[in-house]
Amino acid sequence: MSGVLTELLALNSDRKPELMQTVAEILSHPHREICVETPLVDLEALSEPDTESFAELVMNPGTISPSRPHTPVHFEYEGREFQFTHINDTRRHVSFDTYPNRFLRHFLSRYRQALCEVGDDAKESTQRLLGQIDTAISALSEVSQVSRVSADHNVLQKDPNYRQILLASIALSKIDSSH
Repeated sequence: MSGVLTELLALNSDRKPELMQTVAEILSHPHREICVETPLVDLEALSEPDTESFAELVMNPGTISPSRPHTPVHFEYEGREFQFTHINDTRRHVSFDTYPNRFLRHFLSRYRQALCEVGDDAKESTQRLLGQIDTAISALSEVSQVSRVSADHNVLQKDPNYRQILLASIALSKIDSSH
């Protein structure tokens, strides 16, 4: 087994808990954030109006019409009554596409690539680790690629599991640069 391969495999086994165990813990409770979208919808589909966009909607002729008899009046202008036909709706959803998860995916991809470049495909330990990495990357399939790698994120520095990934990433960089 080459020295580089030994170092790469040690990234997983020398850490307590093992690196891939930490990855499994992260994947069981990944970092998430609440995202807010404000799509333009028909009044019938409206659930929670984005009131901050009303002024912009008034300037858009496709979102207002003169009020007809027996229909709601949303505002008056120069003595005429108008109603909105479309309004921006506030919709919240939980997203796992966060920087810490992108960083994790990036690290796993780099780790896999490094193992494949120097690994002995016949070694059972290498194959088992590659299988675990592939499973983890697959679980992160909805997480986008990182555009710029940075360790300057509170979750990477403060959360013990993500911090272990950060430290492993630094160790991987040192292995890469020394060979």
